[in-house]
Amino acid sequence: MTEFYREFLKWVIEEKDVGIIIKPKKPKYFKRLIEVKQILAQARETGRCIVLTESLGRLASDAAHPADIAVGIGISSAVIDSRLQRYSL
Repeated sequence: MTEFYREFLKWVIEEKDVGIIIKPKKPKYFKRLIEVKQILAQARETGRCIVLTESLGRLASDAAHPADIAVGIGISSAVIDSRLQRYSL
C-alpha cells in the first residue's frame, strides 16, 4: 500500500494538472502508513490533494463524483462503487 500511495502522490506533486481525492477504506490503517507521511504533506501543500476525513461509512462515489478516474484495489473498491453510483443517478 505504501508504494501504491507513493506513486499517486508523486504524480500529484510532479504534474500541475493532476489532483487527487483520497478516501481511505480504513482510515486507521491509512494513518499508520508512516512511510508516506512526508510525501502526503508535500502533495497536500500543492492544494491538489484532499484526504476525506470521517471516511468510514462514506461511499467511494463521494470522492469519485467530481473525478475523471477512480482507482481501487480489490473487488469491493472505489471503482465499482463509483460506477454503480454513476449509473444509478
